[in-house]
Amino acid sequence: MRTAQEKKKLKEELKEAGLSKPAADAVVEKLEAGDEPGAMALLDAHREKLLARFHKSRECIDCVDYLVYQLQKSKNG
Repeated sequence: MRTAQEKKKLKEELKEAGLSKPAADAVVEKLEAGDEPGAMALLDAHREKLLARFHKSRECIDCVDYLVYQLQKSKNG
């Protein structure tokens, strides 16, 4: 069983990792219930969402870089 201070710190860390308050609470509840696999599943799902956003952002950056390249190329003739 975690102390109130430990739970508070864990919830803060989960929020820093981008989890919503309800999602962070769900992870802590699963850990408190001894359901570590369930908590890990929630964290894995969150990680997948973050990774998907990262890849989408990377694609957008690549597109912007290409547009800048094309503009500079046409400017320099």
